[in-house]
This record gives sequence, structure tokens and C-alpha cells, in this order.
Amino acid sequence: MPSIFQVSTYPEIPDREWIIVVDVLRAFTTTRVLLKNQVKRIRISNSIDELLFLRQRKERFCIFAENKGRKVEQADFGNSPFRASKIEGFSEVGLLTTNGVKSILAVPSGRKILAAGILDLKSVFTYFRCNSIPFSQVGVLLSSDGPEDFLFASQLEQLTNGHGIDLTVCKSIISTSPAAERLRNIQVDEEDIFLSFDNDEEKFLQVVDKDEEGYFIRREDVSA
Repeated sequence: MPSIFQVSTYPEIPDREWIIVVDVLRAFTTTRVLLKNQVKRIRISNSIDELLFLRQRKERFCIFAENKGRKVEQADFGNSPFRASKIEGFSEVGLLTTNGVKSILAVPSGRKILAAGILDLKSVFTYFRCNSIPFSQVGVLLSSDGPEDFLFASQLEQLTNGHGIDLTVCKSIISTSPAAERLRNIQVDEEDIFLSFDNDEEKFLQVVDKDEEGYFIRREDVSA
């Protein structure tokens, strides 16, 4: 594991100023696609009732929610990057996940939090490099012990060592991971797995923020 930044697996929280919470299949791949698709805020919660309350109150609000890969009954969609790429007219959505959200909510207040999947690697690395933020201030919180989440840490280490992202390795590890097999077993679209390691040159962070309604994920563009 990388020595330049701290890596922990939930529920152990890294003791760093910046925390990158990783959930590759499929939560934070879905959120990245949503933010690319004109969504401004992604409300996160461990409670479907909280998200249903927001949907009732807001005029244009849909819910992406799953439990162990299966869509939650009351939700509009499961956590599907493919579905996220097709929605239109929503500036705000809700998100409930198996691992990613609970990992974010476990981070102590006062930390700077980013959500991330493999598609965020270049943006994350570019942001810290261009803003001269040392990686010694960064912790990577893996929301599961699956190889697809460990992959984020190993590929980020490659970037800090001056190497590029190895998309062939990413494809091999993600597509053969136990999480990917579980998704196939419940007949999740193969496109959802493919999108989690696709090449993404658009540079922005998935920033976790908070207001009077709770935690949400928003987009923050990164200048090279």
C-alpha cells in the first residue's frame, strides 16, 4: 500500500486533513456521471425515508438507491451509471448506497471530504498537484475491502510516482472482482461495470459539502 498517503478501510478513518472516500462499484461512479449530466447537488443519506421526504417536498427530485446491488423499492433508480447518463431535467437527486454513504458520514467534522471512483483519479491528482497540497495531508478511505476500491489507492500511488493510470489493469481487476460478479448475478447491465473504468478526461472533483438539509455531493471544476 502507498506510503505517501494514508490508506484505511471502513470503519477505520484516516487521520488526515483531506479524506478521499472511495466506492468504485457503483456509487461514486454513478455520482460522477450525474454531475457530468447537469445535476448540481446529490443529497446523500443512509435513510430512504429521508430521501422520500425530500422527493415529496421538491418539485424535480429523483432517488438513486440500492442495497447490495439491488434497487431499493421506493427509489426511482438503482445506483446505475448507465441510468445516470440518461436522466434529464434534474438539478438535484438523492443517493443511498450500501457502503459509500455510510463511509462519508463516518468521517469526523472538520475534514475536507471528496467522493471518488476510478474515473476521478486524474482530477484528484491534478488538483492536489496544482494546488501544492502534499499527499502527506491526504487519507484514502476505502468503503469496502474489495479489490476495485484498493485499485484506486494503487493507481493514485502510480500517479504520484510519475506514472500513468493503467486502464488495462483497471479493466481486469474491476471486471473480475467479486463485486462485479455479484452485479452480474442479479442481472445488472454490463455497461455499469464498463463505465466504472472508462477513460474520463473531464477534470472536476466530487466535493462533499453540507447545508441545513444535510450532506450533499457537488461538482468543483479543476484547472490544470
